Amino acid sequence: MTGIEEVKLAILSALGSWASVSAEAVQPDVVSFIAAGLKEKDTLRKGHLKLLRVICKKSDSLTKVRELLRVFI
Repeated sequence: MTGIEEVKLAILSALGSWASVSAEAVQPDVVSFIAAGLKEKDTLRKGHLKLLRVICKKSDSLTKVRELLRVFI
């Protein structure tokens, strides 16, 4: 894993922490960011999926990522 990937994973972790506390963290640009991240390398894709899992735990945030979840259903 490169230094850049480590930084990206740290950012994903921070965003996940923020999203777990506030549904306001999940804006349309964050949803687009997650969608793009699902096309990344394996390590980063897993990081984006973890972020998505954190977002889905809050019912307020779940409605904001509904369109993105249709890909998985």
